[in-house]
Amino acid sequence: MFSVCVIGTGNVAYHFSKIILENKNLKLSQVIGRKKELDFEFKLNINYNNNLNSIADADLYLICVSDVTIKEISKKIKDKSNSVIAHCSGSTNINVLKNHKNFGVIYPLQTLTKKKKIDFYKTPLLIEANNRNSFKKINFFSKSICNQVIKCNSDERAYVHVSAVFCNNFVNYMNFISQKILESKKIDPKIILPLVSETANKLVQLRPIEAQTGPAIRKDMVTIKKHLHLLENSDFFYLYKILTNSILKNTDELQE
Repeated sequence: MFSVCVIGTGNVAYHFSKIILENKNLKLSQVIGRKKELDFEFKLNINYNNNLNSIADADLYLICVSDVTIKEISKKIKDKSNSVIAHCSGSTNINVLKNHKNFGVIYPLQTLTKKKKIDFYKTPLLIEANNRNSFKKINFFSKSICNQVIKCNSDERAYVHVSAVFCNNFVNYMNFISQKILESKKIDPKIILPLVSETANKLVQLRPIEAQTGPAIRKDMVTIKKHLHLLENSDFFYLYKILTNSILKNTDELQE
């Protein structure tokens, strides 16, 4: 049975640990973290340790930590025969692990939080490896838990990651701002949820270039000035202005 050791206790580690436990072809040999106790709700099924010096044997070591600590953690892992060391970062180059014989990357292209269940099999996994042996093991593991496994080098993955920040992190922050504006006027923020849902669902059938609506794409300067007046004393005035100007600059392409 293919064994995996997960290093980390955050959102990514949580979801990888969960899917490994659910897969009959995989074994979660251990979870390593800094916390004294693991806070996963399925922790009783896990061999947990907070000491990297006591790391268990595994075919694959998944480093699921913040980007700035990947290199530090990797240096503390001793090579074990043909084991593969892999990190799960979208923006970190594969060569941060080059001190190991076999290494690679398994990046889940998804927003992951412990409180939200996801279908991991539908989550694209972007993989990369330094040699055939590493690729074989990384590919086997990835295809065991996912139906969309994509070979992607570090440069390509960096562009995927920055695009993901725009379509997910920034969009979610825009929703946060929407709710703040509504709450400031004591309007129930749930009023915009159907709009949020339809905006996301529309992209299943249309390209973003076809789905764009609003005053900026219409060059409706009267409405834009009204909005800027409403936001004049808020923290979001300049953000509205920057985004609106960006859309205005691209209206020709967006209206094709």
